Amino acid sequence: MKTKRVFLIVLDSFGVGELPDAAKYGDCGSDTFGAVSRSEYLDVPNMRSLGLFNIDGVSPKGAVESPRGAFGRAAERSAGKDTTTGHWEIAGVVSEKPMPTFPDGFPQYAIDEFSRLTGRGVLCNKPYSGTQVILDYGRKHMETGDLIVYTNGRNVPRHEMKANGRGRMIDGKVVVLVNEYTASAAEIVSGAIQDQDRGIIVGRRTFGKGLVQRPVEMPDGSMIRLTVAHYYTPTGRCIQKPYKPGDKADYDMDFEQRLKHGELTCRDSIHFADSLKYETLREHRTVYGGGGIMPDVFVPLDTLQYTRYHRALVAKGIIVAQTLKYFDKNRKQLRRFKTMADFQREYVLPESLMEEIMAEGKKQGVEPKDEDERKRALPYMRTQITALVARDLFDESAYFEVTNPTNHIYIEGLKTMHSLLGR
Repeated sequence: MKTKRVFLIVLDSFGVGELPDAAKYGDCGSDTFGAVSRSEYLDVPNMRSLGLFNIDGVSPKGAVESPRGAFGRAAERSAGKDTTTGHWEIAGVVSEKPMPTFPDGFPQYAIDEFSRLTGRGVLCNKPYSGTQVILDYGRKHMETGDLIVYTNGRNVPRHEMKANGRGRMIDGKVVVLVNEYTASAAEIVSGAIQDQDRGIIVGRRTFGKGLVQRPVEMPDGSMIRLTVAHYYTPTGRCIQKPYKPGDKADYDMDFEQRLKHGELTCRDSIHFADSLKYETLREHRTVYGGGGIMPDVFVPLDTLQYTRYHRALVAKGIIVAQTLKYFDKNRKQLRRFKTMADFQREYVLPESLMEEIMAEGKKQGVEPKDEDERKRALPYMRTQITALVARDLFDESAYFEVTNPTNHIYIEGLKTMHSLLGR
C-alpha cells in the first residue's frame, strides 16, 4: 500500500540504549528511555499504543499486541552528536564530518564578520551556562545592549543577560571593594566591571564561588541543589576556584592556604601561570583567571589589627551576645539617638561593657596571650562593638559607617576614587 502521509514523532535526547560510538561522548551505559520506562509513574497510553514499549530493550510490561504505528530503534549514521546533525539526518542529509565545535570560543574571523554584519560589539566569546544574574554596568554595553555575560552547559539552554540601556550608572566613576569573602553574584559583577574596563577593583582576591546550581525538588518536599555549570566573566575567566570533588577539607582550608602562602599580605607572593592570563576587552589590560577576581589595586591584610584574642571572642559568639544583652538593657536610653549623625557625635561605649565581654571570655577559656595582645585588641574591639550597637539601633549600613574608617580596603578605595576624580 502506498503511504501518502507520515507523522514522524521525534523525542529529542530520549535515547533507547547506547550507540556504538557512545565512548566518544562519555555515554557508555546510557539508556534514557529504558530507565524512564521502569518507573511506576510513567503513563503514556498514546505512545504505548503506537508501539513505543515494543522497542527492543524497553521494559516489556507496556508492550501491546497490535501496535498502531511503526516502531524500532535507529542509529544515527552521521558523525557527531549535536541536535542539528540529527535533524538534518531525519530530513535525509547524512553528515560524514561532525559539526565544528568551539570549546574556546568562535575564531576571530567569525567574530569580526558577526560584528560587521550586526554593527554591534562582542563582549563574550566563550561557552557558558544559565544564570539569572543581571549585570548592567559599563557605558558602551549599557547603551548598545551588547552581551555582558552568558553561560551554556551541556543539555542546558544558553541564557543570555543583556543590558537594557536604562541603568543608573551610565556616567560616573566606579570603584568596587572586594576581599577574600566577596563571593557569588558580587564576583560576577566585579568581574564584568573589570573586564569591561568600567571601574577599578580594590582589595584582595575574591572567594571564588562561581557554580551554577539548579534546585531540584524531591517527592518528600525536600530539595537538592545540583551543580550544572560554572560562571565566567566576559573575557572567559572562570570565577569558581579549583577544587577536588569530595575533598571538602581542602576546599574549606583555602583561606588558611592563602594566608600561609602570603597571598593575603604581600602582592609579590601572588603568582599566576601564563595560561591564566587574559586581556580586558577595551583597554587590553592584563587580568588573571584561576578562581576569584584579582583586584587592580591590592590591599594587604593587616594581621596585627585583628588579634587572635579578638577572633576567639568573635568565634565563641561572646561579643555579639554581650552586646545584645547591653542593648536590651539600655534600649530606652539608646533610643535618644534619632539619627546616625547624633550617634557618631555623642555615643561613648561604656568601659563596663568591655569588662563584661572580657570577663565572659575568661569564663569560657578565652584570654589574651599577654598584656600586649590585650592592648592591641581593645581599639578594634571597641570599634566593632560600637558598630554592633549602631546596627541594632538603626540598620546594617550603620555598622559600616562606624567600621569603614578603620577598614584599609575602604580607605584605599577612597584614595582610588579621589585619584579618578583628579582630587
